[in-house]
Amino acid sequence: MDSPKRKVYVSRNLRKHFLQIEEPTGYIAGWNTGAETFCMAISASPEFFLPGLDVIGLFCVSNEEFILENEVVELYKKNIDLLKFEYENPLVLIVHKRKEEDSSVKITAKLITNCYGTSEDMEVEDLSYNPAVLLRASGQLPLLFEVSSDVDTLKENIAHSIERLRTTIQNEVAAFFLQNSSVIIHSSYDQAMMESSMTCKELLKLCQDEDVAEKVLKARKNLKRKCPVNFHIFIQTSGNAAVENTVNHSVIIHCQRREFQCVSIPLPLDVLVVAHEFSSTYAIYKLFISAVDKQLEKMNHCLLNYAENLDYITPVPYHFYPDIWDFPVTVIYPLSKEDAELEKYRRHLHKLLLLPLDRPFLKKLNAYNFCDSLSTGYLINPHEGLGASGNGNTALVQGRYSYHHYMQDRMNDDGWGCAYRSLQTIISWFKFQGYTDKNVPTHTEIQQALVDIGDKPPSFVGSKKWIGSQEVSFCLDHLINVNSKIMCVSSGAELANKGRELFNHFRDQGTPVMIGGGVLAHTILGVDFNKSTGDLKFLILDPHYTGSEDLNVILNKGWCGWKTMQFWDQSAFYNLCLPQRPEDL
Repeated sequence: MDSPKRKVYVSRNLRKHFLQIEEPTGYIAGWNTGAETFCMAISASPEFFLPGLDVIGLFCVSNEEFILENEVVELYKKNIDLLKFEYENPLVLIVHKRKEEDSSVKITAKLITNCYGTSEDMEVEDLSYNPAVLLRASGQLPLLFEVSSDVDTLKENIAHSIERLRTTIQNEVAAFFLQNSSVIIHSSYDQAMMESSMTCKELLKLCQDEDVAEKVLKARKNLKRKCPVNFHIFIQTSGNAAVENTVNHSVIIHCQRREFQCVSIPLPLDVLVVAHEFSSTYAIYKLFISAVDKQLEKMNHCLLNYAENLDYITPVPYHFYPDIWDFPVTVIYPLSKEDAELEKYRRHLHKLLLLPLDRPFLKKLNAYNFCDSLSTGYLINPHEGLGASGNGNTALVQGRYSYHHYMQDRMNDDGWGCAYRSLQTIISWFKFQGYTDKNVPTHTEIQQALVDIGDKPPSFVGSKKWIGSQEVSFCLDHLINVNSKIMCVSSGAELANKGRELFNHFRDQGTPVMIGGGVLAHTILGVDFNKSTGDLKFLILDPHYTGSEDLNVILNKGWCGWKTMQFWDQSAFYNLCLPQRPEDL
């Protein structure tokens, strides 16, 4: 009897990422439990994988639907040289891109035995749960170095100062304080303590912020963007770790009398690591130490790059979390440099991270705020709490947006402001995706924009008059320089013929769509389209909601949910505004 195949779990986001890449090969990161392998991320370079995500193999894109075993081994040998791959018995994912309209990938998994040059079939399954936990540690370390007018000397001084900080971290003098608790994770050289250290799951239970703990567990189960468990970074000045790294002899003071100038730069450390429920606190400590050391090394590179101009910049970590990733990545940018000045570097990063070159995934404006809903006062992506839509092919809004609806912002617009709210949701999408740095406009600012372009008379400002899809497109063009397509249907029933066109919009553009008909306006966030039967469902975000930001009420009462064709007035005329993404990096 044949033994069961080992299983390989591939996340849904990874499948989406495979659809967008053009590179023929790259690294795969995840983890291996022996019987199961979890594939969670891909990249052309392993340097941006978070600590806790291990390189477990490589992927190869194949144009062939089927591939023979000897061809797999040859494909592997060809690509290990390209990637300088030096891992024993790696996993190889063969990615077959299908050219169908619904765009999908077929994945074949093989385990390569380097010693014998053979491959073993593995069973590929979609990942239905994510056992990982995202942990975050932040703090500040002072960087002090002597200034010099000689560039080489200045670089040497900076590098030496960074190296001192790295040595401090590597000596395990750092400690990590769990936010909203009394727990401190620090180094221990006691073997018994290491073996008895609590697990990550037990650690979460000690977090006094029940809301954060609930979000962490819910995100893990639902495969949504992860909310991290937060720690603060401290440097120990007492205890075994601090004492053991103190030089054991009398103090010797060397005094040199000369004039010199020093610069002190506070380095804002902010690291992310991936752990698992049953990871020990000792393992978590090691991950944090590795992450801080790695971040200091990258900050050193950033500082040295700008030392050429004697420019003392502050290197700052920014976290980015595109919706095709299961885990974020961290990039170091100089604080004083604008996005326009960093375009060349971003292009390089896009290639390393296998990201499209026509969308601004890594602008500073795109930096991910793990507390968006708390900081903005609006719900972010409420549709992510919904279940599956049906049996068709689904295309959804790509990226983040905030939900704008009646009665927000101390504005009583009940009965007339639905299209204004839909426009606000659309503009929030463009802001979150880094296409604009402008704030979401108020009703008055929207009205003033229409007056400024000559579409409305001055008396329109301050009124309670409706706007429609055409006015929404005018505002998008005038306020944030975004073009739109207008789709017209003579009746709600005619929307049934627009399934393919709407599906293509969400697949290719991924922007929210405003639809207005009769006296109502709504925001469409996606469609479920069965191309065989023509059945069509719409994912609707309803701006007519007047309650508080209660996600359960909004989802359970259908203010955000899937609607059938019967949702629309079958006899009303409808206009749809389909915003188009600008090509940008």
